[in-house]
Amino acid sequence: MAVKTPVMQRFSGHASRGFTLIELMIVVVIVAVILVIGVPSYNTLALRAKLKSYANEVVASALMARSEAIKRNAPMTLCISTNGADCAGGGDWDRGWIVMDPNDLVVKRQQALDGIKLFEVSSVHTMAFQPSGVSSTPVTMTVCQQTPQEGIEEREVRISTTGRPSVKTTKDGCSP
Repeated sequence: MAVKTPVMQRFSGHASRGFTLIELMIVVVIVAVILVIGVPSYNTLALRAKLKSYANEVVASALMARSEAIKRNAPMTLCISTNGADCAGGGDWDRGWIVMDPNDLVVKRQQALDGIKLFEVSSVHTMAFQPSGVSSTPVTMTVCQQTPQEGIEEREVRISTTGRPSVKTTKDGCSP
């Protein structure tokens, strides 16, 4: 009967049960590098998703106002609203907005998410869509980060006089 030495036992087919300190430190360093690279990228992706989502809500509201004007054969209004029931005389679009005809509230949108700013460049507080679907005036809105940091990005929403909205990504900065 042969006696197995510790070196022979190690290589005799039995798996070791654990990690060495060096292996553990290598794994910790790899995880730290991935986190240092990945977390800022994730924050940028999350910001882009918020901006895109909010810009799409503006587009959806404009399309709804336009389609309701055509469907009802009556003017529809897209306007700033602070209470969700009637149009406010002023303020920024990030306070919320509604789509309505003179007699009926169709949809309302609450205040912007924290850190998101929505403003209209030419200070238009109301967009009117005629029964033909055309808008009273062309409008350009900007959806951006309220406190810009690295990776400044914004969405520019344009609503033409034909009532058709479009979205473009820009990096101009968040100032009216």
